[in-house]
Amino acid sequence: MKKKLTTLYKLISKNIMGIVISGVLFVILILTVISFYNIKVLHEEFEENTIELVRMTFDSIYNSLYDFDAKYYKSLDRFIEKIKESGDTDDFEKKLIDYMNTMHYNTNTKIEKINIDSVDDKLKEKISTLENYNYMVEFILKTDRLSKNIYIRINNDFYLLHHSLAVDKIKKTMDNIIELEKKYKFIKEINIYNMYFEELSGNMGSINETDKKYLSEVFNTEKEVLIEKGNKVNLYYLWEYEDENTMFRPVGIVLKFDLGILRNIMLYNIYIFLVGLLIMLYFISKKAHKVSKQISKPFEIMLDNMKKFQKTR
Repeated sequence: MKKKLTTLYKLISKNIMGIVISGVLFVILILTVISFYNIKVLHEEFEENTIELVRMTFDSIYNSLYDFDAKYYKSLDRFIEKIKESGDTDDFEKKLIDYMNTMHYNTNTKIEKINIDSVDDKLKEKISTLENYNYMVEFILKTDRLSKNIYIRINNDFYLLHHSLAVDKIKKTMDNIIELEKKYKFIKEINIYNMYFEELSGNMGSINETDKKYLSEVFNTEKEVLIEKGNKVNLYYLWEYEDENTMFRPVGIVLKFDLGILRNIMLYNIYIFLVGLLIMLYFISKKAHKVSKQISKPFEIMLDNMKKFQKTR
């Protein structure tokens, strides 16, 4: 009889604990799935937000340059319109330089007649489609300056008006991007290169072969490249701007992250949750044993009474 009472107690305890443990395991499973999903979403959103930040920064640089030169372009438009109306295109280079001197735009300016076959195919295609008495602007960001090339079409002749601008304001903006390395531990490296693989971000280090390989692929395909090795993530991204009369030559951005820090934070939270869950499970176990005893006690009394009745009978 004593054996049956013990078995009943164990059976009740086992069922209660089975239900509790099943519930806990289910919660852990759901939590794990949600956590890994959140890591994946966080990874994707972080990548998209970083790209958006870089894009907005360089868009802002371009818009600032365009706004700064708006007066210059209006003056150039008036000069070309004047040449078009007069039809006098002789000594165009001299007339333009004289005009630039009059308007005080001659700083670091050179003009020359060019053969469009001497430029690369992409630029040639854009220049050759220019309407007569029109121009297009090419920007090339370099280590120490911003080259601004204005290609002007006058009848069947093409002229290059070249400016060299200081990059103090642009450099300050890019330095602010680089400062993100210090602010966020999971950002390990940010480097910016032009299409000649010249360092633009102030790190003054030569590009390594691996980065050059993937960045070359980005320049050629104009598509980003994402390389993941465990917690290490390298993103190679291209920024460029082009419209009908403007072409800002591409800039390559190399972003290197260590997402292990983010994952460790997530795993640490899971660990804390599990510890709390085990502590709770311990108290539930104590309570389950207590409840099991309370449930089995009436049966114990009933069986004792049946035993006494059997003896007295």
